[in-house]
Amino acid sequence: MARNSELSKWREVITVSDRFFKPQMEKLDLYMDYYTSNQWHDEDAKTRYHDNPVDNMLYTNIRIIVPRLNFRNPKIFVTPNKKPFRTKEGIVDTTSASVGIEILLNYWYRELKTKRETRRCLYDALIGAYGVMEVGFTLETEKVGKKGDLLLVDELIMADSPYMVRRSPRDVRWDIEARDSTLTDARWISLDWVLPLDDVKKNPRFSNTAGLKSNFTVKTDPRKKGSSTSSTDTENDDFNNPHLWDRVKGRDIWDKKTQTVFTYVEGHDKFIRKEDWPLFYDGGFPIDLLFFNELPDKSIPLADFDIYKTAQDELNQMRALTLEHMRRISQRRVFAQKDNLDNDAMRAYEHGPDGVIVFVNNVDQIKNASDPTISQDMYIGINQMKGSIRENSGVSPTEALAATKFDQATEPALLEKASTTIREDQRDAFEDFLVRNIRKLGKVLQQTMPDTDIPLNPQQFEEAQEFLDSKLYKIVGEQSTAIFPWLTLSKKDIEGDYNYDIEVGSTQAVNQETRKNDIVALNKILGGSRWINEKEAVIRVLEAFEQKDIERLMKTQEDVDQLDQRRQQQAQQPTPDQQLKTQADLKKTEKKSATSVEVANIKAGSEKEKTVSNLLAASLKNMEKRGNRE
Repeated sequence: MARNSELSKWREVITVSDRFFKPQMEKLDLYMDYYTSNQWHDEDAKTRYHDNPVDNMLYTNIRIIVPRLNFRNPKIFVTPNKKPFRTKEGIVDTTSASVGIEILLNYWYRELKTKRETRRCLYDALIGAYGVMEVGFTLETEKVGKKGDLLLVDELIMADSPYMVRRSPRDVRWDIEARDSTLTDARWISLDWVLPLDDVKKNPRFSNTAGLKSNFTVKTDPRKKGSSTSSTDTENDDFNNPHLWDRVKGRDIWDKKTQTVFTYVEGHDKFIRKEDWPLFYDGGFPIDLLFFNELPDKSIPLADFDIYKTAQDELNQMRALTLEHMRRISQRRVFAQKDNLDNDAMRAYEHGPDGVIVFVNNVDQIKNASDPTISQDMYIGINQMKGSIRENSGVSPTEALAATKFDQATEPALLEKASTTIREDQRDAFEDFLVRNIRKLGKVLQQTMPDTDIPLNPQQFEEAQEFLDSKLYKIVGEQSTAIFPWLTLSKKDIEGDYNYDIEVGSTQAVNQETRKNDIVALNKILGGSRWINEKEAVIRVLEAFEQKDIERLMKTQEDVDQLDQRRQQQAQQPTPDQQLKTQADLKKTEKKSATSVEVANIKAGSEKEKTVSNLLAASLKNMEKRGNRE
């Protein structure tokens, strides 16, 4: 093998990178010890104090921060960069395709269990300096061999499927000349892997495996530091069965400049893979880093614990001093002259409960000795140290559920506001990390996806009907909206260039009672507005009340349309109440008319009688006049 061969060049590059990353990996191992309460590494300090107590602020802070950042799956949104345009093959409807890929990404994010993987990356970034997520695609031949034997046992990496998995920071290296933590200016990255020798030889990805030998042995003694050993250290292990514990450790090098992937195994004289990048990642690498404290001109970020590790050590030592002082004041001490005690008395004092004898001169009788009580300054100092650590990590006393006295009533609100500002900055960094990986996943799907059946919820189904009408050709059953619908998408249906984003704060935990009150109040304010989607508003209310069977509670569009039609028909016809009122009014009118006729008749009769009476009176009067004349 020539000295200046390509393989030799990359081996030298990786060796220098390993040397560059070695302090960071040692720090990561140390910080993991601190996270698991193994914090007394200073041998002088360990022997200086009788006990080695641990007040684990690193663990406490992380347990507070993680749920504030990653609690739920994000809501993914996709918008096209171009309006629909025409090609030789026809019109590319980018608006419809954006709806399809949005549905697809929300589906795969849940299917690939990405929430758990991002949570693991979050722990990496909070314990160490950064977390790593890898996005890719696995062919069936890489998952299952020709004879049906399983080559990859990882359940998160399925055959003929995209994947999003957390990679250990210990397995990742990159260009030491890079100055940006997002690796935009890095020429290359390296990803380590460990597999059984037989699986490497059976994997169609690899070639030139003749003569390949194991170079890595799984650690079989848990008492030894580290998780594994090289093949040269196997004599130190209790077991050395090559069929069980020997492995092959290889490295995938992604060279951005030449768009080539190189895979080599230390001790092997040939690349076992050298090919063009199998996928295009929008100009970047298949990995992304999650970090919260970027350092200008350095690609390795700053860990939170870098800032308060010294304070954590001091806190542990202060706790040790407190315990030792408590032990002293709880012990029974006496001053005595040596000749005043015989052997039996000395044994009684020395071996009795917490007994200590201090021999002095010029003491006539046995005297009790006691230490002063613990100064309050010690407790004040411990609380101040814990408060300082919380400030450095951005955890407020209310988040830590710490009882704190304040000089002014406004202090808690100010501290909470400052803590919220820090948490918002962390959330922004975390959500930006999610968006970068979602964009990579979208690019992978556009290049690899076969026809895929995607289950839709009612809202997605309506969107698909509106934008992808011609693509809804695989619907289960005739009453598609009454049962659970499916949408079939292919690579052609999601082609185009898009912007990817998630709903701000959609990953964080929400106080359910506050959320319910907010959504009910908002519904009251906006209810009835012609700008509000009534169905979406109802869904939001049901989600706030944690209803899991929303699809069963919601009516289908067909049911709603039929209900609207019935209401319109009913609006045109009088209701039973209206009919009763009409009938009552009619009866009143008829009765009133009859009464009027009777009154008229009575009046007419009265007038007639009056006329007759007048005539009779006149006749009588005339007759009287004639009688008088006669």
